[in-house]
Amino acid sequence: ETPAMFELGDAGEFALDPATLDAAAATWDPLGALVPFGKNPKTHERSAPELATGIIRLGWGAPILARRESRGIVGGHGRRLAAMLVIERWKTATTRERRTWHRDAIRVATRGEVPTRLLDLDEHDARLLLIADNMIGERLSETDQDRLDEVCRELALEGVELLGGTGLEEGYIKGLLEDAARVGSDLTGGDHQLGVAVEDLLLGADDVATEIGR
Repeated sequence: ETPAMFELGDAGEFALDPATLDAAAATWDPLGALVPFGKNPKTHERSAPELATGIIRLGWGAPILARRESRGIVGGHGRRLAAMLVIERWKTATTRERRTWHRDAIRVATRGEVPTRLLDLDEHDARLLLIADNMIGERLSETDQDRLDEVCRELALEGVELLGGTGLEEGYIKGLLEDAARVGSDLTGGDHQLGVAVEDLLLGADDVATEIGR
């Protein structure tokens, strides 16, 4: 149901075909059927390993976008490379490690399927959407660092591992925890338990970084 704050317009002659209203926005399709765009201006050699770790730990997020007609990828070249890495990591993962994998990652690794949204676009619009997908978020979006720090600090102090598939760096996380320890010490008069908890989190961050590097 649409929230009351939104007032919807009358579709009139643009009414949607009822047959399409319940169609899935994305489906699991064979990775091998998707065709990368050879002139994609963005490279993913650095991001793909982190994306793969995120899929293994957290599951698959946004689907790959592709033209229905040609299966040419419009958005998600990095996710395609990440899926290929997931398949390779599965081959060398131990049984114990595999038990920790998200079910989405297991499907990618064992069935070679990835979430895909097929779009009815001509070649020109497909290239324009590819450019938009690459550039709008990169050039027009900004990160509110204070909010990011707050969210990450809350998660860290709740014992959540921040490394591994999040794009966060070890130095940033350690700095956050050390700041939290100083603030906590000031507020509690040097609470020993808080200090021990933060120290445990810092050691945990080291362990996660080591595990990811394997």
